[in-house]
Amino acid sequence: IEALGNTAPPPRDFVSMAEMYALAHDDLTAQPTNRRERIRYLSLRVLHNDTDVSDENLAGYRASTVKLINALSWNPRAFKAEAVDKHGVLIRIFMPDINWDHAKWSMLEHIYPYGVKGTTDPRLSQLQQAAGTQVPVIRADWFASRASVSPLYYDLLGLPDTVAGLEDLLRIDLNRNIVDEQVVRAGFQKSGVSTNNRLIERHPMGTGFFWTSYDFAGSQGRQSFFEYPLGPKEVYGPDLAFQHDGGESIFTLPNGFHAYYLNTADGARLDVGPTEIVRDDDYPEGTGEVVNGISCISCHSKGMRFRDDKVHDSAMANLAFSA
Repeated sequence: IEALGNTAPPPRDFVSMAEMYALAHDDLTAQPTNRRERIRYLSLRVLHNDTDVSDENLAGYRASTVKLINALSWNPRAFKAEAVDKHGVLIRIFMPDINWDHAKWSMLEHIYPYGVKGTTDPRLSQLQQAAGTQVPVIRADWFASRASVSPLYYDLLGLPDTVAGLEDLLRIDLNRNIVDEQVVRAGFQKSGVSTNNRLIERHPMGTGFFWTSYDFAGSQGRQSFFEYPLGPKEVYGPDLAFQHDGGESIFTLPNGFHAYYLNTADGARLDVGPTEIVRDDDYPEGTGEVVNGISCISCHSKGMRFRDDKVHDSAMANLAFSA
């Protein structure tokens, strides 16, 4: 038992806020002059100082922060965190590496509750002046909790208010792809997120793929694609088409990471999916709401989730359908 105690890792050095600003200042002044005003930092200092956070979990927090940064980037190259300080508490972001500008960081700066202003800390004042911002360092745990939740999630990615605008941004035409038979579909009654029957549809895209869903508030009549397997009405017309109530989309960013979008049937962007249509029941203490970004990131933490199609055989066996 005594020997086992000697195998414990040494305690991490406590990092004060003043030391953190000094570390960030030293790192910033070591960067090329023309880059400094485009450099920002995320800090793991609070987690680093928490003795209840193991080294393994701290590494996991760092990795998940880097993953979220990539999920908010339009740069074709994946963002990789470089060592900044001896404690590993800082993550340096050269904003062009994730296709961000000062306006994107300002979205965070304006709502950040932990910003320190004033001249009491000379290193902070020097850091603010060199970086050209009042908040050059933001807590990584706060960033993860806010940047992954819509509407800020949408705004940091620059996603438009409508599906039509999203199609323009991604240079795809969903209805045209359906007409030209450039989609793959699967429909099923039971889904991990949809309350009723669900249809998913894959579209080709230059960076990889665009998956979208047709979700329904019920499973009877035109809300059942087993009875009305064709749709949407913009392609097949009102006589043949099913009547869906909304959709969720997942698509590939240029760096290979995923982005997410929720919308109503008429294409309006949603921050939160209606619980009568879709639910997130992964967390018993939660509300069941599907909150775009974080709910989708959690559900797809291991990538795409595959389902077998149940509609084709059912439709082909239904003699009531016309050719």
